[in-house]
Order: sequence, then C-alpha cells, then structure tokens
Amino acid sequence: MTESSETGQERDRIIDSAERLFAALGYDGTSAEMIADSAGAGPGALAALGGRSGVYLLVMERFFQEQNAMLDEIERVYTPDRKGIRLYFDHILDFYLDHPEGTAIWKHRRLSDAADFQGLEERFLAPVYRRSLDLLGPEAVGHPDFEMVSMVISYCIYGFVQGGLLPYDGNDPGPGGAEAREKFRSRMHRLQDLLFQDGFMRNTVGAGPAEDRRR
Repeated sequence: MTESSETGQERDRIIDSAERLFAALGYDGTSAEMIADSAGAGPGALAALGGRSGVYLLVMERFFQEQNAMLDEIERVYTPDRKGIRLYFDHILDFYLDHPEGTAIWKHRRLSDAADFQGLEERFLAPVYRRSLDLLGPEAVGHPDFEMVSMVISYCIYGFVQGGLLPYDGNDPGPGGAEAREKFRSRMHRLQDLLFQDGFMRNTVGAGPAEDRRR
C-alpha cells in the first residue's frame, strides 16, 4: 500500500469517526482528542485536516455532496406528475434512512450547536433546497398546497429517521428495521393518496395514487 493511499484511508477514518461523534454529541460536545482516538489517528493527522473545525466542514461538505448525488439519481427518473412525486419522496426517505448522521448533525445545528460557524445554511442547505425545487418543477412547486405538502411529508420523514414509529405495542420499532421502514413507507403512500384525492397535482399526466403504490 502506498503512502498516499494510507493517508487517504486515514482521512476517511477521521471523517467517518467525526461524523458519528458529531451526530451523537454535536460539534460542541466533541473534542479533537475524541475524534483522533475514535479514528485511531494521531493528533498530527487531525491537524493536517484543519483540526476539529476543519473536519467538521469536511463532514458537512461530504454530506452535501451525497445529497447532490441523490438528487442526480432522482433527476434521471423523475417525471412531473403524481408518480414522480411519489418516486421523489421514496428516494428522499431511502436516502435519509441510509444517512441518519447527517440529519442528526443538522438537528444539533438547529439547537445552536457549532454557533461559531457562520453561513453553513447558505453554503450547504440552501443549494440543496433550491435544486430540489428546480427538479420538482413548476407543476408541483406552483401548486397552492405545495409548501404544506412538502413540510408535512418532510417532517414526517425527519421524525421517523430520528425516532422511528410510535411504540404503540410496547416494542421499539426503530427506523433501522426493514419492517418498520416498510410500514412507514406505506403510511407515507397513504398520506400521499389522501393529498392526491384532495386535488394535489390533479391536472398532471401520470399514474394515479392507487396504481403506482409500491407493494
């Protein structure tokens, strides 16, 4: 193994470890020593990446790039109709279930974590939001109920990713389990059916809500 490949692997370990720690403890609750110990790296390796603050920005940048890759994938298959809306939210759900750390880090940020960093929202959040609007197109974004629909479904997904289903049966149906994921997905499809029945995206061409429901 070459020195450059070893350095690259160490960099990835540091970013992976930092992401897990920032998600669990927040930036303010994570020290440089904790990151280095978790990654099995020396303090010099962390310093070479800009220290704790530099690694935090690398974590945010990587999550931002992963979000854009997800939007690239959606863009290849999206159609501006009800079927496309369902596909869009299915992709969103799968992505955030597979990347819970990024969501948790932004949750900390909204609670005033890493307050010494300025402009992170405009740098990392706003471009993803604007690109999502461009992808969905005027047929969806221009609908009078779009903001309400987007907020309701987004907050449902956010709540499930962070906490899972409500434990009505006394168990803990966390978001990591396949059964819980499919139950939540079916509930999101049912919610979308109700929105479609109420007239959302009524005038678009595409499969109706019952026809394109995932089995």
